[in-house]
Amino acid sequence: MPGEPVTVVDTIGAGDTVNGALLHRLDAHGALSYAAVAALGADDWRDILRFAAARRPSPARARCGTAVRGGTGGMTGRHRRALGA
Repeated sequence: MPGEPVTVVDTIGAGDTVNGALLHRLDAHGALSYAAVAALGADDWRDILRFAAARRPSPARARCGTAVRGGTGGMTGRHRRALGA
């Protein structure tokens, strides 16, 4: 999947944001179990990865570090529970 060109300002929280977005989109596809992830097709993965790649931390959150220091990477309580976090 090709990347999206962006102007990098600050990378703080970028991984947390992408991981949170990935989990959110997996949940939207009903794929928070190993079996459900294994059953995803190519079109599902394209949708999931495009969605996750398009998310970025806001510049204000990245500057103050809350995207990382919050410790959740944008995950909801349901996502954290599904991962045992």
